[in-house]
Amino acid sequence: ATTNLSPEIAAAIPDHDATTDPERWLLRREAQSEVSGALGRMSNRSRTLLLLRERDELSCAEIGERLGASRAAVKSGLFRARHELRRLYDAERDAA
Repeated sequence: ATTNLSPEIAAAIPDHDATTDPERWLLRREAQSEVSGALGRMSNRSRTLLLLRERDELSCAEIGERLGASRAAVKSGLFRARHELRRLYDAERDAA
Protein backbone atom coordinates (compact mmCIF):
# COMPACT_ATOMS: atom_id res chain seq x y z
CA ALA A 1 0.00 0.00 0.00
CA THR A 2 2.99 2.30 0.34
CA THR A 3 3.96 2.16 -3.35
CA ASN A 4 2.71 5.70 -4.07
CA LEU A 5 4.94 7.20 -1.39
CA SER A 6 8.57 8.09 -1.81
CA PRO A 7 11.03 5.35 -0.81
CA GLU A 8 12.20 7.28 2.26
CA ILE A 9 8.71 7.83 3.58
CA ALA A 10 7.54 4.31 2.72
CA ALA A 11 10.57 2.85 4.53
CA ALA A 12 9.72 4.85 7.65
CA ILE A 13 6.23 3.43 7.96
CA PRO A 14 6.47 0.66 10.54
CA ASP A 15 6.00 -2.87 9.35
CA HIS A 16 6.10 -6.19 11.09
CA ASP A 17 9.75 -6.95 10.19
CA ALA A 18 11.99 -6.44 13.19
CA THR A 19 15.54 -5.79 12.10
CA THR A 20 18.48 -6.94 14.19
CA ASP A 21 20.98 -4.52 12.61
CA PRO A 22 21.38 -1.63 15.12
CA GLU A 23 22.40 0.89 12.45
CA ARG A 24 19.39 0.08 10.26
CA TRP A 25 17.16 0.19 13.32
CA LEU A 26 18.48 3.63 14.29
CA LEU A 27 18.11 5.00 10.75
CA ARG A 28 14.58 3.67 10.58
CA ARG A 29 13.73 5.22 13.96
CA GLU A 30 15.10 8.59 12.81
CA ALA A 31 13.07 8.40 9.59
CA GLN A 32 9.97 7.41 11.57
CA SER A 33 10.48 10.43 13.81
CA GLU A 34 10.79 12.72 10.78
CA VAL A 35 7.67 11.25 9.17
CA SER A 36 5.80 11.51 12.46
CA GLY A 37 6.80 15.16 12.76
CA ALA A 38 5.65 15.85 9.21
CA LEU A 39 2.36 14.02 9.78
CA GLY A 40 1.79 16.06 12.92
CA ARG A 41 2.06 19.29 10.95
CA MET A 42 -0.30 18.19 8.17
CA SER A 43 -3.89 19.30 7.94
CA ASN A 44 -6.29 16.92 9.68
CA ARG A 45 -7.96 16.03 6.37
CA SER A 46 -4.68 15.18 4.63
CA ARG A 47 -3.38 13.20 7.59
CA THR A 48 -6.65 11.26 7.85
CA LEU A 49 -6.62 10.41 4.15
CA LEU A 50 -3.03 9.17 4.27
CA LEU A 51 -3.51 7.12 7.41
CA LEU A 52 -6.67 5.47 6.13
CA ARG A 53 -4.96 4.61 2.86
CA GLU A 54 -1.44 3.68 4.00
CA ARG A 55 -1.87 2.42 7.56
CA ASP A 56 -5.38 0.98 7.35
CA GLU A 57 -4.98 -0.07 3.69
CA LEU A 58 -8.47 1.08 2.72
CA SER A 59 -9.39 1.60 -0.92
CA CYS A 60 -10.34 5.04 -2.19
CA ALA A 61 -13.96 3.90 -2.34
CA GLU A 62 -13.85 2.70 1.28
CA ILE A 63 -12.28 5.96 2.41
CA GLY A 64 -14.95 7.87 0.51
CA GLU A 65 -17.69 5.91 2.27
CA ARG A 66 -16.19 6.68 5.68
CA LEU A 67 -15.68 10.36 4.97
CA GLY A 68 -18.75 11.01 2.84
CA ALA A 69 -16.69 11.88 -0.22
CA SER A 70 -16.56 10.62 -3.78
CA ARG A 71 -13.81 8.26 -4.91
CA ALA A 72 -12.49 11.02 -7.19
CA ALA A 73 -12.35 13.49 -4.28
CA VAL A 74 -10.42 10.95 -2.21
CA LYS A 75 -7.93 10.31 -5.03
CA SER A 76 -7.41 14.03 -5.50
CA GLY A 77 -7.06 14.55 -1.75
CA LEU A 78 -4.50 11.74 -1.51
CA PHE A 79 -2.48 13.29 -4.32
CA ARG A 80 -2.39 16.62 -2.48
CA ALA A 81 -1.73 14.91 0.87
CA ARG A 82 1.30 13.05 -0.52
CA HIS A 83 2.73 16.30 -1.84
CA GLU A 84 2.07 18.00 1.49
CA LEU A 85 3.76 15.14 3.35
CA ARG A 86 6.78 15.27 1.01
CA ARG A 87 7.14 19.03 1.50
CA LEU A 88 6.87 18.79 5.29
CA TYR A 89 9.14 15.72 5.43
CA ASP A 90 11.82 17.51 3.41
CA ALA A 91 11.53 20.54 5.71
CA GLU A 92 11.84 18.24 8.75
CA ARG A 93 15.01 16.67 7.33
CA ASP A 94 16.50 20.05 6.40
CA ALA A 95 15.92 21.30 9.95
CA ALA A 96 17.72 18.29 11.45
